[in-house]
Amino acid sequence: MIHAGNGKRQVNSLLSELNIPHISKWTQLARQNVAAQTSHITQMAAVYGDKKWSIYVFPKQPISKGASDITGISISGSRMYHHGKVVTPSSISCAIEGFLSFIQKVPKPVFLAGHNI
Repeated sequence: MIHAGNGKRQVNSLLSELNIPHISKWTQLARQNVAAQTSHITQMAAVYGDKKWSIYVFPKQPISKGASDITGISISGSRMYHHGKVVTPSSISCAIEGFLSFIQKVPKPVFLAGHNI
């Protein structure tokens, strides 16, 4: 659970546990999300104690340069990259099924993080 006043630090700590880079551009990320109300989810992750789940999601529309600069996620043809390394994406329906399966196996709360949402 994220507590007021230290949410950024907690989010970055959880992202580190999932091998997801820290978010250092919070203001730009917020501005990008406001400007891109039609963006698609490109990554989902959840953690509970030592249990971790993470998946990349292939978006159905292009990722803006601004979102790519912030998240490190990019698309070239049918390939998805995270900071230049090829990753294996899933469909959003498979990602949601995986997330629901994860949260059904652990007590609440569960933390969900996503890029470009």
